[in-house]
Amino acid sequence: MNALPLGVLFPILAAAAHAQTVTASFAAATAPVVTTTVNGVSAQLSVPPGPMGTFGVLVAPLTIGPNLVSSRIVWGQGTTASSTQTWLEHHLETSFTPASVLAATSEFVITFTATSAAPASFYLGSTTYTSINAPLPLVAIDVDNDGSIEYPNFANGLTLHVPLLPLGAAPVAVRVIMSSSVSGPGYSSTYFQIVARPDNDLMLPQNALPCSLGAGELPQPVPVFADRGVDIQALTAFGFPIVLVIGLSQQPVLLPPYQGTPCLLIPSPDVVLWAPSGLHVPLPASVRPVTFHVQGVSVTPTALALTEGWTVTAW
Repeated sequence: MNALPLGVLFPILAAAAHAQTVTASFAAATAPVVTTTVNGVSAQLSVPPGPMGTFGVLVAPLTIGPNLVSSRIVWGQGTTASSTQTWLEHHLETSFTPASVLAATSEFVITFTATSAAPASFYLGSTTYTSINAPLPLVAIDVDNDGSIEYPNFANGLTLHVPLLPLGAAPVAVRVIMSSSVSGPGYSSTYFQIVARPDNDLMLPQNALPCSLGAGELPQPVPVFADRGVDIQALTAFGFPIVLVIGLSQQPVLLPPYQGTPCLLIPSPDVVLWAPSGLHVPLPASVRPVTFHVQGVSVTPTALALTEGWTVTAW
């Protein structure tokens, strides 16, 4: 095995992954309110401005006979190594009486914070479903919470990419103003989300096809916040173990056919690892620029089968 590539690669592979996390928090800039009125009977619920929990539901329900009429606001978040997702929802629904008036208003500030510098891209999206008697909801976005509404009409199924906001110990805040209503039978449902993903200056092209479905899979390496690196996870087929072959160069080798299909191994075999729980490859500034190649080798009872292959280039 080539000692020079090992000397370069092993410090990368063995580097301790920083326990970097990107978190999101919610605060109500004004008191969110939900109101439900049916035949002159009203239910209303509000909470004061200030910090909100990670997940929450604000609902004003009325039960009319067997039917439930409600106005509700939902918020929440989910975090993985490769993204932090937040969402806000307005749901108003009544289907049986014209004497119904439903409304929901909210103004949330969503704040993203990282434990260390983490260049990130933000993806904003919305989906709205409305019936008759329900006007298009208001969704207005102030990207940096400076009092200026950059996107005043964001409810109509839009998606927006906001690249390279400086995410770190200094928070990035986004103010989201939402308002929905229904007058009479109908519904209004709006889902808004912000997803923060790492912007790691990577190229991740595929360089090889699997030689059989029985080889398992090697999905594209996933950029993660920790160390500006990637996570690599092979998916086995039929329980056959998969080892990862990692090399700093391409050194194609044609292996014996598996199930009648030729198998071409692309990376030079500088590092061969069995990583059943996945592999994290840190790519801090100290190792950049760097390019390496990775492919999975499935060890079957009769032959070696190859997964997809990928090239990872970090600037």
